[in-house]
Amino acid sequence: MEPALPESWVPDEYLMALGRLAIEWASLEQFIDGLCVVAFNQLGGRQQLNEPLPRSFGRKVRFLRKAFTKLAALSRWKKEALALLTSLPVLSAQRHRLIHAAPYAWDEGGNVSLVKFRYEETDFYTDRSQASAAEIETLRKKIRTQSGRWMPICNGVLRVVFPNYFEKADGKFAR
Repeated sequence: MEPALPESWVPDEYLMALGRLAIEWASLEQFIDGLCVVAFNQLGGRQQLNEPLPRSFGRKVRFLRKAFTKLAALSRWKKEALALLTSLPVLSAQRHRLIHAAPYAWDEGGNVSLVKFRYEETDFYTDRSQASAAEIETLRKKIRTQSGRWMPICNGVLRVVFPNYFEKADGKFAR
């Protein structure tokens, strides 16, 4: 018989904070994905940037840096977008550490011990760290703020590319 983990083997507060973090990140990454696709397909990125449509997050950030720098249709959002793109890798690394590590212990103060194995060349290494629901919530708020700053850029780009899909003066959506 295999040993079973107890039902609540990690504090619920920690798990809920981690779930909220994952959802906030997914929302932010949808903005990034949408901008990549629109820049690539509708704004000349396929021809002018000489790059494939990116799949990994780091490549998406590099692609958008290039797109906001070189594509004329994105020029009005260049300054804000480039500033936001600078902070994305930091937020991504913080999220990655929390999402991809496994909890293995916790204390009464709410600190959870994490372990993550990583492979480098021919060996495995162990990264250990600690996190708490409060730390995760702080990161979630930073990601939410970042999403809020991307939203007007995305809306502006989409209104330029797909003007007939947005609401008319009477408040109804055009289709």
